[in-house]
Amino acid sequence: MKCKEYLKYLGPYIDSELDAKTCVEITNHLNVCPDCNKRFSQEQEVERLLAGKLKEERMPESMWKEIQADIRAYDLDTSRGGVWSKIDLRWLVPVAATAAVALGLSLFFFWGAPPADNTLALALQEIHEGYLRDEVTVGETVVWPESYKSMSLPGHLPRLEVVGGHSVELVGGKPYYLNEVELAFLEYRCCGEPVSMLVIRKEDLEHFPQTRDLLESNDGRVKITSGETNLVMVDMGKVVVCCISNHELNALLTAFKRA
Repeated sequence: MKCKEYLKYLGPYIDSELDAKTCVEITNHLNVCPDCNKRFSQEQEVERLLAGKLKEERMPESMWKEIQADIRAYDLDTSRGGVWSKIDLRWLVPVAATAAVALGLSLFFFWGAPPADNTLALALQEIHEGYLRDEVTVGETVVWPESYKSMSLPGHLPRLEVVGGHSVELVGGKPYYLNEVELAFLEYRCCGEPVSMLVIRKEDLEHFPQTRDLLESNDGRVKITSGETNLVMVDMGKVVVCCISNHELNALLTAFKRA
């Protein structure tokens, strides 16, 4: 099974609803896959917080009376064939509370928190913020990772040119290691604005399945805008280029792809 398939079984696995063979397979996978193990830990934490919340939360009697009053306002008259007045709706409260807490925790862990293998975009964001604070520096030359030197890309990198009215300038670069994968970190300026870039070999995307799947489902180009910040990932054949900047990135990516 692939990671996606294992993740589908995490809920039943936590609740001990799977057969012994499947449980052993999932346990073995979790022992060797840090991404799935992290997701498993998150789901366990959701279960723990959910159980704790349900024990702690008690609806005030005054609130229950208000809900009953609202229900009565819309209650159907049994003389007209209605059935609501015959049903005690108090049992709906814990169900609604459970659903609300579960939804809130799910949103926090799986939307508010980054997905387990979304480390590529997060690393780029952290590098860029460090560069803006002068905590990340590059030399005036580009030092490529060993695995990239056999590619034609290093010799054809855009260094100083004008593309579509935008001035593109290469500042420098150096190797960057993420989850033991070699990447190239490049720093550009486009119209004077800093642009941080991570270049990853296409074959290494197997270590970042979420990024790979996202690119495949969006025809090889993903753009995320948050406020004034643009993050773009583009499949360029042998490599995937990921850029982040407060500046428009099309000119730089056009120059990069042309190179």
